[in-house]
Amino acid sequence: MNRPALATGAVGLAVAGLLLTRTRSAKVRNDRTRDTLREARNDAAHWWNVAHHDDLTGLRNRRSLYTDWDSYGPNMFVAILDIDGFKAVNDDYGHAVGDHLLLAIAERLNSDACPGRAYRLGGDEFALILDDADHALWLPVELSAPIRLSDWDGAGIDYHPSISIGIAPWQPNRSAAMADADELMYADKALKAITSEAL
Repeated sequence: MNRPALATGAVGLAVAGLLLTRTRSAKVRNDRTRDTLREARNDAAHWWNVAHHDDLTGLRNRRSLYTDWDSYGPNMFVAILDIDGFKAVNDDYGHAVGDHLLLAIAERLNSDACPGRAYRLGGDEFALILDDADHALWLPVELSAPIRLSDWDGAGIDYHPSISIGIAPWQPNRSAAMADADELMYADKALKAITSEAL
């Protein structure tokens, strides 16, 4: 074989090797880019979930309610719920027992039996979006059922929660609808206090 042919063959092999190396490098870069994008998507989903859910109960939070608000519409209702005497539970038994109570209420609100979508607004206050005001009749019965709590000594406490509820029609003005429901919830709480004093 003559030298020009050898040289051409060597150049061809060198080019083929270079192309193969570049192809492998490009594949590695593409794989890394794909992995980076996948991680970024997973991170974004994780942080969106953190931002829109309550870290204690796992329920959607106030921010999530505000985000979801416009997806609801006429013929829907917002219910605001508050645990009566919750501060006394924390004061008498400790915050761990108070957290246990919040978790138990959240679990009931998040159950398949609950007729609406639940949100924790903060503290002992929750919201529920309902498609029928009559569905709210479920709330006092189910949420007031006894809950077995454990205090710091490990002793069991049969706690009978009392829940104040206000329900208002959904409207595009979220603040107005929630204020209406909130006002009715406090009226319910005040009526219970008057009734309790009268007994």
